Amino acid sequence: MLHLGLRVSSPTGRPAPSWSLALAVDLLSFSLPPGAPLRAGLLGETRIDVGIALPAGSAPVRADAVRCALRWRTGAALQAGVSVTGVTVTVEGNDLTIGDIALPAGLTAAMADSAPPRRPGTTGQSL
Repeated sequence: MLHLGLRVSSPTGRPAPSWSLALAVDLLSFSLPPGAPLRAGLLGETRIDVGIALPAGSAPVRADAVRCALRWRTGAALQAGVSVTGVTVTVEGNDLTIGDIALPAGLTAAMADSAPPRRPGTTGQSL
């Protein structure tokens, strides 16, 4: 696969708390499969990536960063992915490193709509 496109991103590497944003658009794409004809396309995949670096602290549940990604390809459904990196939980003064937690990269609106209903008496709010 050969992709020609544009990528725009904000500066990264600043001390937390900070954020970053990147947008990439494949304007032209070429598929070169062996033994098959060349396939060319306009406006391939569009990607938006957002990252938030979280400040260090002494909370019982901490994380290094939250990252969100949106992907869309012509003729396909929008896909979203969310990850929380560097999760650490403190229990009775001891740190337990969980690592990274990620929602599936193929998360779609249809999946969210098919989630089970809330239990009676809950507000739907978390922590």
